[in-house]
Amino acid sequence: MRQIFTYSAAFLLTLTTYAQFDRGGEKISEGLAWGQWDGLAIAQTRRFQKDQEYLKNSHTFVQGSPYYDRTFKKAEVTYYDQTIPQDIYLRYNANTDELEMSSYQHTGETEQMLLPDRELKAKIDGETFYYRPYYSNSKNTEVSNGYFIKLTEGSPYQLYLKKSMVFREAKVARTSLERSFPARFEEKISYYFEFIENTLTPIKTSKSSLLKYIDKKSVNTILKKSTMSSKDDQEFLMIFFKELNKLQ
Repeated sequence: MRQIFTYSAAFLLTLTTYAQFDRGGEKISEGLAWGQWDGLAIAQTRRFQKDQEYLKNSHTFVQGSPYYDRTFKKAEVTYYDQTIPQDIYLRYNANTDELEMSSYQHTGETEQMLLPDRELKAKIDGETFYYRPYYSNSKNTEVSNGYFIKLTEGSPYQLYLKKSMVFREAKVARTSLERSFPARFEEKISYYFEFIENTLTPIKTSKSSLLKYIDKKSVNTILKKSTMSSKDDQEFLMIFFKELNKLQ
């Protein structure tokens, strides 16, 4: 049975320590804050447990892993730009979109996760994870929340990376002409941009995708630069949005 833990337990903080953190410059009532976070933590942990049980029971053999890196790494976690003083080890579950947590580096499995919050960020092995709202359907009408790695700074545009592991069910061949496929995790890399702290919007490297959100003059000006040729998707988009910020 999985352990239900709270945001406070995750950071191993006492009530007095928690009271030192504020939101937007205003102190929070300790009782109200604890009650709110406890409820959210329980709800999130139950969802995490449900997802894990589904993956365990839906197949007997799976190719790949829900992690890009299974190793727990010592993380620097900040909340409202204040560093959490405890040693925290994290790894990113790219299938459930969770930051799993342990008090020790050499841990195989864990029953704890970091409770997501927009004002919290976690730096793991050089990558900083942010929890952000994003458009989750092709028409940009549905909004979800998830973890993203920030690739560029600057204003008013910022570029983010989304790393996912999509679970595919096993497929059994019904005839000799068909192929069977085992259950597996497939890597998925996506890019999103943020404009002045708005909802993150998916973006691709094609000119049609860029013109969907950026004015034609700016796109053409940037694409004419010699530095934009022969780049991989991530490098191309990083250069593009850095140049775009210069034009604003």
